[in-house]
Amino acid sequence: RARGTETSGAGPRRAAPPAARRIDTMMLDTPSEPPSPTLLLSESGVDARAMYESVLAAAEEGDPTAQQQLGVMFHRGATPSDNSGEADHVQAALWFSRAAEAGLASAQCNLGLLHLLGHGVAQDDRLAASWLSRAAAAGVAPAQNHYGRLLQEGRGVRRDPELAASFFEKAAKQGDYDAMVN
Repeated sequence: RARGTETSGAGPRRAAPPAARRIDTMMLDTPSEPPSPTLLLSESGVDARAMYESVLAAAEEGDPTAQQQLGVMFHRGATPSDNSGEADHVQAALWFSRAAEAGLASAQCNLGLLHLLGHGVAQDDRLAASWLSRAAAAGVAPAQNHYGRLLQEGRGVRRDPELAASFFEKAAKQGDYDAMVN
């Protein structure tokens, strides 16, 4: 992967650190999470507002799976609350945090990735590594891959290429393509 600068309509910007690349497309694709709300809506014709209100009610009652799903909805801009279609990373981080603190491994992975990128929360490699390590220990393949990258680069943790390789291997055995090429 090439290093350097990337450009966008706003002018040149520094390229993302290697461990942060492709995270947005990798986030929330863990097998342990509920299906995408946008997929559910398009396939079933379910009323978006009713679905959102149902998930919100369960999340507010403390259901970690609903909290994770609500985080997914905010992350993907799939909430009918403002109809903008724009991601709300602050709200995503809030709900992922509640589910992560309750021990839901996929939410721990997602919260770690938000900290790695600084989306909705302060960018913090140590917090990212902490959350990703918990999810990796629980067997979440994307977390194993991303935690391996942090170990490989010494971001937020002591650099440990051997331990990184073991996490890449675990994730690759579960079919994580990025881990297969690390």
